Amino acid sequence: MTNNKTVLNACAIVLMTEDINRTAQFYQDQLGFEVVNHLENEEKFAACYRDNVELVLVKTKKGLVVSNYDRYNAGYDAYLVPEDVDKFFNEIKKKMLKSYRNHK
Repeated sequence: MTNNKTVLNACAIVLMTEDINRTAQFYQDQLGFEVVNHLENEEKFAACYRDNVELVLVKTKKGLVVSNYDRYNAGYDAYLVPEDVDKFFNEIKKKMLKSYRNHK
């Protein structure tokens, strides 16, 4: 039996934000993503890349951003699945602690 389906290699998660720069800065500084801004477009957005993950941050035009959990009392907006969860936890823990200390 032949498989007529093509392989899907990636999925970009689209997240809405009221402040693209602040959100992109978080993904860059705290989670190690590379950020490419597309703020000159009519539909302002930033693309955030790390390894095989792409997140697209889109500027809201109206309304407040509410998480899926807050809105529907179920689900999440996105999952990150690291190869080594303990290593990832330690990586971000150090950055978060440093950020917290700098904001005191």
